[in-house]
Amino acid sequence: MKVIEPSVKIRPMQLGDIEQAMGLKNSEGWNQTEQDWKILLRLSPKTCLVAVSDQEVIGTVTAVNYSNELAWIGMMLVNKKYRRKGVGSLLLKDNIKRLKGCKIIKLDATPIGRNVYIKLGFEEEYTISRMTISPLPKQPITHSGTVTPLSSHDIQEIADLDKEVFGADRTDLIELILETYPDKALKLERDGRIAAYCLRRDGVKHNHLGPVIALTTEDAKTLLAAAISRLAGQSVVIDVPQKKKKFLKWLDSLGFREHRTLTRMYYKTNYIPEQREREYAICGPELG
Repeated sequence: MKVIEPSVKIRPMQLGDIEQAMGLKNSEGWNQTEQDWKILLRLSPKTCLVAVSDQEVIGTVTAVNYSNELAWIGMMLVNKKYRRKGVGSLLLKDNIKRLKGCKIIKLDATPIGRNVYIKLGFEEEYTISRMTISPLPKQPITHSGTVTPLSSHDIQEIADLDKEVFGADRTDLIELILETYPDKALKLERDGRIAAYCLRRDGVKHNHLGPVIALTTEDAKTLLAAAISRLAGQSVVIDVPQKKKKFLKWLDSLGFREHRTLTRMYYKTNYIPEQREREYAICGPELG
């Protein structure tokens, strides 16, 4: 690895950096939008960082700190001209220092980034399949069950369900996604309780579905059938743990295909193992 150039500085990201950050993101063909950067900045402004050289943003990394229980690193991007010069490692090490009080640090690594994280002390936990379809069939997908939009009145109930699965409180994130994308989140109710829920965000290329949390595989399938029926003719991406073989097989029967894999990793020690039985899709590699 080459020594980093002395002109490179690390500082907290600002709203004015989003345009250049989007340029780095677009060069990798990722799906995130400007709204995603704004969500990250609102959640954890002190741990969204940029590497700057001569006023140019040449690298980014974000970290969402969920109540000092679990921090999530994402959006690790480095300008191709500055790769293999230590910029990515510098960004990541700086963020890890800023997250010193957090019990556990996790991330979802792309195949390219996986080896970098291993060298810095991250361990593998499990594999996620990024499933895409473009476009969805225009005919509706049949489903049974009452699926309705989530509202602000549901936040506490779904936040409690989400915490059991994820291992940390993501109430602020759920509130912010519902605020940013009203009427796009769905729930499935049984016997007066929420049995499954799904959030949806816009993307540059695809509608992003996730997280999907459900009590059973059938509940997850019912909810997703309703969600994707609302997106007929559009492109969709969903990130599914490979352990959910029946759910993945069902998505495959609908025409979804694996675009790539992600490796969930944790830093040194995994104090908070997730209860993955109810997790059918993650929120996204930048959010956990």
